[in-house]
Amino acid sequence: HGLIQTTGYLSHGIFAQSVGGGGGASGAAASASTADMSIGGAVSLPSGDGANGGHVIVNNDGVIETTKDGAIGIFAQSIGGGGGYGGTVSADTAGDNSIALQLGGFGGNGGNGGEVDVTISGAIITHGERAHGVVAQSVGGGGGYGGDAKGKSSNALAIGGLGG
Repeated sequence: HGLIQTTGYLSHGIFAQSVGGGGGASGAAASASTADMSIGGAVSLPSGDGANGGHVIVNNDGVIETTKDGAIGIFAQSIGGGGGYGGTVSADTAGDNSIALQLGGFGGNGGNGGEVDVTISGAIITHGERAHGVVAQSVGGGGGYGGDAKGKSSNALAIGGLGG
């Protein structure tokens, strides 16, 4: 019970949000060799996945009033974290009969958005343009970035990592 009143532009009455953490980045890897006959390689590990957004719950039994443009009565959202960055690799072999293999790290998967529950038994009054009464959303995180692979050799194979 009670009154929540805002008087500023983009001043929401209630803002409830859960955001999952990002997946981070895997390390870079490099190798080099100068022997006439050599084999070189570099591999990066995959990055982590983004965490899921948590469950957001809003219960309102009072009055919410916003007076300016873009001021939403209740803004509730759950956002999954983005996938991580797969590391970059580099391998160079300088010999005439050399082989180099590089494999970039895979980007992590994005996390899921969580549940969003909004229960209203009071009143929501908004004034102004784009001043919605309630915005409730669940958004999944984007996939990660696959790592780069580069090499220099008389016989080289470089494979970039997949995105999440």
